[in-house]
Amino acid sequence: MKENTQWSRTVTDQVGWVVLFLGTPYMDGRYTEKDSAMQVKEHMEERYPRLRFEVAQVRGDFLVSDDIFWADHQEEIEAANDSATGVYWRRHGYAKANSN
Repeated sequence: MKENTQWSRTVTDQVGWVVLFLGTPYMDGRYTEKDSAMQVKEHMEERYPRLRFEVAQVRGDFLVSDDIFWADHQEEIEAANDSATGVYWRRHGYAKANSN
């Protein structure tokens, strides 16, 4: 029995990956490979250590428009990073200073 390569190719073409900037309306991507999106997520965590990021799967025809593309809103992203509290510390396992 022959494998249906048409189906595999079509399914792969129908998905993509984006990096969500949690707590904001912004995102980066539409990557065809999840590994690429994961690398960008790691880079963004280093660049903006107080923000949280997630990789999400989207339909293949999903487009990241200018109104949600993070690079068009860097000032807002930087302000969100500057005003965020505690996320960096919780992410890296540090206990809250006043835990009593």
